Formats: sequence, structure tokens, C-alpha cells
Amino acid sequence: MPDEDDRVFYEVCLSKEDSFLVTGNLKHFPKEPQVITAAEMMEILDQPRPPIIRKISFV
Repeated sequence: MPDEDDRVFYEVCLSKEDSFLVTGNLKHFPKEPQVITAAEMMEILDQPRPPIIRKISFV
């Protein structure tokens, strides 16, 4: 991981089931579990029947 300060965000994502890490720095994180851009998240939320979102957390 190029920026060790980012590790905490990735670890939070790993610790939560069905979570997404939304970032503008895709190259700084492994692609798994769910590392996506803000535009990709908006596409998910804009679906007629988006997947169930239980809770949105901002870190």
C-alpha cells in the first residue's frame, strides 16, 4: 500500500461484511473486497432496485 495512512480505511472495509471502500485513489488499494470510485457507487445507488444498503458509514 503506497500510503500507510490509507491502511486504516482498508482495514475497516475488510472488517465489515458487504462493505465498499469509495475512493478516488483506486491504485492505492487492492481491488478486493469492494474498492470503487464515487461514480461507481452512484451507479449502484441509481439502480431502480439497488442492493439493500443496511448502513452507510463515513470514516
